[in-house]
Amino acid sequence: MKSVSVRIPPPVTAFPNAIGSPGASVSELGIKFGRAQASAGTDGEIRTARALASCCQPGGPTVLHDLVLPMSGISANIDHIIISGNEVRILDSKMWTPGFYWTFAGHTRRGLKRIEHADKQTMAMATTAIEKLLSNTGVRFVMKRPVLIVWSSNARKRMSLRLFRPFGAKATTGRHFTSRTRHFAGNEPANQELVAALIPLVLSLRRTENRTPTYRTATPPPRAPISQATPDFIPEPELSVEPIAESSPSKVIYESDDF
Repeated sequence: MKSVSVRIPPPVTAFPNAIGSPGASVSELGIKFGRAQASAGTDGEIRTARALASCCQPGGPTVLHDLVLPMSGISANIDHIIISGNEVRILDSKMWTPGFYWTFAGHTRRGLKRIEHADKQTMAMATTAIEKLLSNTGVRFVMKRPVLIVWSSNARKRMSLRLFRPFGAKATTGRHFTSRTRHFAGNEPANQELVAALIPLVLSLRRTENRTPTYRTATPPPRAPISQATPDFIPEPELSVEPIAESSPSKVIYESDDF
């Protein structure tokens, strides 16, 4: 009798629902660009992480914050990746001056002023790189359309993105994202094999001295007492994480106006 191998899906509790530190790499740029702009960039990522925290609860999707872009020759980072079931979506958070943003013939303006950093192709490159990385896992997945989340640096002034067309992504204001977070994030438990494939990209984990993954959530919930006989976290053997080699470190680069 011919034996049939059955692929058993990994448990939904293999990894936390929030992994990494939002805005960590931006906050390190205060010396180069000034504390005010670095603080604004960090604030945008933390606001997005705070909105996602309501969805990324046990039994829900998983979000990874502040990941290196796995593409040689490109020094950049990915702000957030949300995984719901087999669906993967890249999120980018910005803190911009309020105004009317519009794109025509590939050029974006705020009012009449040209805003060159709004026309970067980083989101499209990130999608290509993540899609290639996950294709090597042999796990079925679906890449959802990336979302650029723009938070206003002045809540009292109007921010309009109706005619803004970022390359390779959909744009939405932080206010709209907050009201429809579940729509963008999904509500299914993340495929843990996809999570395991992306964890080595999380910058806060790569910087640990012993290179052993240590999980930190953006907004850790209160923890219930744990029995001495039950470990807090038991990773599955087949989901063990191999850190990326030190031979090709990535350096995050930002432009001073691109927060």
